[in-house]
Amino acid sequence: MKLLVAFALLWSIAQLPPKEGVIASTKDPKADFSTFTTYSWVQGQPAADRVAHNAVIAGIEAELAALGLQKVDKGQGSVTVRYFSVMRTDVDLETLDKMEKEGKPPQTRNLGRLVIVMRDRAEKRVWAVDTVQPVSGDATTRAEDIRRLVTRMFEKYPQRTK
Repeated sequence: MKLLVAFALLWSIAQLPPKEGVIASTKDPKADFSTFTTYSWVQGQPAADRVAHNAVIAGIEAELAALGLQKVDKGQGSVTVRYFSVMRTDVDLETLDKMEKEGKPPQTRNLGRLVIVMRDRAEKRVWAVDTVQPVSGDATTRAEDIRRLVTRMFEKYPQRTK
């Protein structure tokens, strides 16, 4: 029973997002990244905002092209790529009591989680990168902010040439 509880705890911890601002990356140590020359898209969890979705796709495709990977039709690539995106609004608990006493709404922060996953032809995950970042309310800069974030995430790509 203790082993089952320990396993459940370990599994739940492994599912936690990285701390805000951290970019976490995992790779399959047995994967030969030099053999990955083509990729195709697979459905993940796209951003609800169309501008954000397009920025994520454009950013990932630009980074993969810079690594020398070519986009091909679904099912034809040496790897598949997908991304998962979710937004959340956090309440600032430090100021909650003060704001409530003043009859004001609590202060909040918008945070976005972006996960990019690459799998080989056998559907084995070979690389994943995950981050939670503040999201600007300024829609005019959001696409460029996302593009810069994707670039920072790809700095964690294994065997990246400088």
